[in-house]
Amino acid sequence: MKRIDRYVLSAFFQAWFAAFVFFCGMYLVIHFFNQLGDLGKASEAFRAQGWTPFYGFCLYYGLNLPFVIVQTAPFTILMGGMWAVQQMSRKNELVPVLVAGISFRRLSVPVLAAGFLLSLLFAGVRESVLPKIAEERHRVERLFKGKANESPSIRPPQIRDAEGRIWHIREYEIATKTARGLNIVVGGLEAKPRRHWEAVRWEGGRWIVVAGDPGDETVLIETKLTPRDIEIESRSLLFLDVGDLRRMINRYPHRSNLRLLLHAHFAYPLGTMVLLLMGLPLVLRAARKTPFVAAGVSLLLSIAFFAVSSVMQDLGGRDEVLNPVLGAWLPIILFGAVGLILFETMRT
Repeated sequence: MKRIDRYVLSAFFQAWFAAFVFFCGMYLVIHFFNQLGDLGKASEAFRAQGWTPFYGFCLYYGLNLPFVIVQTAPFTILMGGMWAVQQMSRKNELVPVLVAGISFRRLSVPVLAAGFLLSLLFAGVRESVLPKIAEERHRVERLFKGKANESPSIRPPQIRDAEGRIWHIREYEIATKTARGLNIVVGGLEAKPRRHWEAVRWEGGRWIVVAGDPGDETVLIETKLTPRDIEIESRSLLFLDVGDLRRMINRYPHRSNLRLLLHAHFAYPLGTMVLLLMGLPLVLRAARKTPFVAAGVSLLLSIAFFAVSSVMQDLGGRDEVLNPVLGAWLPIILFGAVGLILFETMRT
């Protein structure tokens, strides 16, 4: 690695860390002051768990920060790259770089490489860390909001098990793994007869009837549907890993939003690269004139990128409007092409 590469990488990581601390600090301050009214109830709930309020608050924000970090990662990486270049411009270091025969494209390579590695790191966090802490985060959040004594329950949509049966659950209690008002349709929506139970509970690796007429329990014994399959509906689909998404796609092959989210997992790291490809050329092109204007334009382009991505993903979630594959990848293709043009036209 050349000395210029080490210098640029050092400037980039310092600027990125500053942006990282800024965004995390801003989240902590804004969220804390917005929740001032709940701090008393949260402290009581934490003490009931045998925790000190300080430990409870640290745990709460410690579980929430990874989600904030992953969501803001593209912005922090872009800001790190722009601030690093602006610092070099402020120190009048860009002209000597050109005089030494180093093009702006070559100067951008370390930033692009480091940005891509960071985006892969955060994609790994999104894939392997967030799904594992999502349930604990939800539990601590209920404590924070003073809902610890309420039995957490959900009303999941209709669920299809591996045998093709459709489960309609009026209410599912997460803590006791109890499904109330259960109707199972065998063979399709129009099939007859339907099986009905007042309440069934997951015990010993199977569903057992705990209320109402036991009836024919064969369906309950044969099904491969587990509480995890039901509870997964209570979590945000954005926090599912690739394995869970694939299982849900196999169960619901007609749900285009699931296929879109699967492709969005793989498109996530490239979104950061697109932002850098658009932002760095503009900053470098105007560095000796008005770098902060260029930085503002880069941020506007970033906002435009995420706005278009949101619209495309919303349309891709409705298969009749836009193919989910296009919904996930079209913003990358369109803005990536603009970024490549800007990158290729940089000063050499």
